[in-house]
Amino acid sequence: MPAPDVGPVAGSKPMNECIPHGAKVNRFTGTFFSLMFTLLLSMTLFFAGCGGGSLGGSLERVEASVKSLNNAVQGATECIQALNGFDFENAAFLSDAMSAVRTGQDLVQAAGQALEDLSSIDYRGKLMRLGELVSEFVPNAREALDEVSIFYQDMEAILLAVRPLLEEEATITQLDIPQNQSEWRERLERLRRAVEMTIQSLGGLTVDPILSSYRSYFLELSLALEKVVDNIIDRLPLADIREDIGISAEFGRVQELLDAYPSLAEGLKGKLMIFSLDHSLGEIELEINRLYMESGS
Repeated sequence: MPAPDVGPVAGSKPMNECIPHGAKVNRFTGTFFSLMFTLLLSMTLFFAGCGGGSLGGSLERVEASVKSLNNAVQGATECIQALNGFDFENAAFLSDAMSAVRTGQDLVQAAGQALEDLSSIDYRGKLMRLGELVSEFVPNAREALDEVSIFYQDMEAILLAVRPLLEEEATITQLDIPQNQSEWRERLERLRRAVEMTIQSLGGLTVDPILSSYRSYFLELSLALEKVVDNIIDRLPLADIREDIGISAEFGRVQELLDAYPSLAEGLKGKLMIFSLDHSLGEIELEINRLYMESGS
């Protein structure tokens, strides 16, 4: 037989008032932390791009590496521009070219470190497409950096070899016309010594095939200039001290070589792999931007 419903016992409290206060606080706290955990888990799943790092953090690392590699490309461009400035009357050429070479070397070293960092990132998940682009890019970039590093080393060696000639020519072009035959002879003999030093240095220099024609150019120019100087010295004393270097039959060859230099320097750009990296770097940058837009960053 069912127990009779006798209703609430006199003096009793409602059920919710019977729950201890601490128990209600614990229930609220548990609910709050549960919601927070769910929110954080959702954010982690959204932003996680790879092995333990956030999507944003991984993209920042890739972006920094790409910037370093772009700097290396720009450094090579500025080096070619500095080399284009060669002229016997340009006293700043040697210092500008050496500065560009050494800056380029520093940028290549930084780019090499950036390339290693680029290779160490885990591209699973949302970064999979970016990882495919990077995996295709890294071997070519590594080869290009190795090549341009050798280029800088050899170019520095060539510039050091021709420094005696360039410095002496730069000095002569800034001087007034000789006042007498002895002064003229002294200048020519100093120039000849500088030419001989340059010929000797270039003759004993071995460089990468990329720069073999560049080394040969300065060697040929030095040999032609040596003949010009010898010819003038042999004809001293001159009837007219104001007669210029053009009295030598070899001067025409020197002028031909000087006229050919711009195309030689610009041609170096087509030989270096580093300039072919622009397209791949652009694709990687586009993918980085897409991922940023997708994440709302």
